[in-house]
Amino acid sequence: MKKHLLLAALGLSLAACQKDETDIGPATVESQFDRDFTLAYRQQVKLPSASRPELTITVTDIQSTFCPENFACLVGTTATPVLHVKDTQGQTQQVLPARGKLPYNVNAGGWIDTISVRANGRRYLLYYVKWRLDANRSQQDRANKDDFTVTLRVKKFD
Repeated sequence: MKKHLLLAALGLSLAACQKDETDIGPATVESQFDRDFTLAYRQQVKLPSASRPELTITVTDIQSTFCPENFACLVGTTATPVLHVKDTQGQTQQVLPARGKLPYNVNAGGWIDTISVRANGRRYLLYYVKWRLDANRSQQDRANKDDFTVTLRVKKFD
């Protein structure tokens, strides 16, 4: 009798397991070189087309500090996207901003963070244009990785 109860309980627990649809990341974006594009956490862009991507860039992590509005913090809100760049041969490399943590509106006053990437036998220049925090989160006491987006641009050199 115990065996039957154990098997029934095991069967019910396995039947209750489902794939969590919230675990799927945001939709893939398609963009051209020398154009700004915005990505969320776990989102990727295929450059210059989704059918034949030369580069695929994925936001694999967003490291951040958070200071709610109307608070005096020693460190303000910053975001540091961790990117994985994949070339046509499938080789990947991890890319971080050259200057570390990015303050809000990175390109204010001409301050743009760039990093050079070698892939497909050529050089690409990746620009960190800006990041944004969901407006609803900026007034709360905490921000998650999903609350940030980062705007990037890639220039291709021959």
